Amino acid sequence: MGTDEILVSAAGREILTVEQLTAGAGDPVVVVDFLQLSASRQLAEVLAARSNGHPIYRIDPVTDLAGDERYRALDRMATGYAEACVGKGLIDRELTVTGYCSAAALSLLLAARLAKVANVTSVLVQPTWPDARSIAADFGSFRADLSVGAHPLSDGKADADISLDMEASPHLIFEKMRDVLRRDLQAVAEARGLHMAGRALADLLARYLAWLGFALSSRDALRRPWPRELRPRLLLGATAAPFVPWLNPESYQVVRLEAPEQELLADDAFADSVLTDQRASDGGAA
Repeated sequence: MGTDEILVSAAGREILTVEQLTAGAGDPVVVVDFLQLSASRQLAEVLAARSNGHPIYRIDPVTDLAGDERYRALDRMATGYAEACVGKGLIDRELTVTGYCSAAALSLLLAARLAKVANVTSVLVQPTWPDARSIAADFGSFRADLSVGAHPLSDGKADADISLDMEASPHLIFEKMRDVLRRDLQAVAEARGLHMAGRALADLLARYLAWLGFALSSRDALRRPWPRELRPRLLLGATAAPFVPWLNPESYQVVRLEAPEQELLADDAFADSVLTDQRASDGGAA
């Protein structure tokens, strides 16, 4: 598959975008995170509010993938986003690439791509790594939101009427999940006298599928050799356990803030820890 196939959707539109949030004369910062369904703050918005002259760019893969309804491998997405960053001239200066929570895998792959042509710092904020159990739980939660399949999935397996094998190819898992969610939404629409093609239902389905596809691709990427070109900096809350798949604790640096994980983005020292090259480490993995 060529890069053009990565960047263009079935409808012929470009799907991988790099959005500039703030301008400035400082070194650029690329933030990989997601628009939240809740009122939670975004990492990109927090950094943009305290940018201190750093141009802040946002990559939101879930929003980009919403509506495409096709599985996209994470390494190909990383290549596509890297080309978009190069096209915006972001490699002309020292560049920081930071990812939040489940965006950590894409952020690290993107940083490794860009490190081949630029001076790049990788920062992972409270990184998490999707696995079979978490993806299956999300799928069950989405169905429960629709009052269909109300019991959460467990042990990486779906309920018996779905027969979802979480060890199958991620392409096949995604297609099965897509078919099930389409069926569920159709049932909800019919029960409530709504049109399946209605904007609200279509947007909901698109968001669910985009998240599941992204999580599946992140999980699949962890099964392959991991980039070792960079020494990422992990920015963690007070009690979070540091972990980067495939990397020994000596291969990454840990910067720990006093705030608990759920309050990390609201911590006064947080933005400065990302935007400056503070090296107050606890000496590695705790």
